[in-house]
Amino acid sequence: MYFRLGDFGLYLRDLREKLGLTQEEVERQTGINRRTIIRYENGECVPKSENLDILSCCYREDLNVRFLEYRIAMPKLERKVELALRNSIHDGDIGELLNTVSLILSSEIAPFQRLYYEQIKYLILAIQADINGDTKKGYNLLSTGLKLSIPDFTWETYAQYFYSEIEARLLQNMVYFKGKIKNKPRKLEPLLYLLGHISQEGFVYPQICYQVADAYRERKQFKRAESYIDKGIIASEEISFFEALINLYYNKGLCQYRQNKKTYTEFFHKAYILAQTQNNQKAVEFIKGKCERLFGYDCEKNAIIKGFIHTTYISAE
Repeated sequence: MYFRLGDFGLYLRDLREKLGLTQEEVERQTGINRRTIIRYENGECVPKSENLDILSCCYREDLNVRFLEYRIAMPKLERKVELALRNSIHDGDIGELLNTVSLILSSEIAPFQRLYYEQIKYLILAIQADINGDTKKGYNLLSTGLKLSIPDFTWETYAQYFYSEIEARLLQNMVYFKGKIKNKPRKLEPLLYLLGHISQEGFVYPQICYQVADAYRERKQFKRAESYIDKGIIASEEISFFEALINLYYNKGLCQYRQNKKTYTEFFHKAYILAQTQNNQKAVEFIKGKCERLFGYDCEKNAIIKGFIHTTYISAE
């Protein structure tokens, strides 16, 4: 969902000034950081619902209801890019996706949207470079994209910043690429930092949970890996993020198998059936093939559509 953040920001500023309040006074009355208030008024980010609730008391009107008036329909091209980010850029046509982003950037869009799509472009180019075998180039592209909004960013100072969802996507891929370049397990600290500083309600949070779990699996710490997979599952179920759930269920099965838990096949079932209900043939074939080769397990033969899976996922389409 997109909003006219610039227009809403101007409304907030006008409302504050009509009430005779300074940004410092609003900060004292609400506890919301002045920098956050400035970002809202400049249209630089989507205000959190809970912050709008707090500001509503200060500004004497329901700002969450007012914010909905600034909602705009997501154009077809932008929707296409959002779906690619939500699922997997690797699974789509990267050339076509780059063309779509270029078309958006060539149109008249607000400055904050232009920055957003510029960073998406760098993310796609980085993944393309990695697929083509040049992971170092991909890492540099990710770094360049992140510095568009955080010019002073360095690897050593990552914990000094808060990240938007696209910034978090860039950083989490930098962590993955850096580990791949050095042929070492990816660093956990930046990923754990992101988990603690990004909304659990978005589509990035489950993906970072998956990355943290993968980092623990690289270290053969399967119990910890499973705990982060569970966090990702809970978040994904809340927002019906089915593509993430397929990966998370499958990897929960792997972690349980390595811990000698008898319930591991239950999660292979969930991943396999969910992939079928979502018509994700690539995931169906991947899970079926992996289970047969690694565990001698026939997903298709043993798949039993349980009521939980059937009612939760098929009815949610």
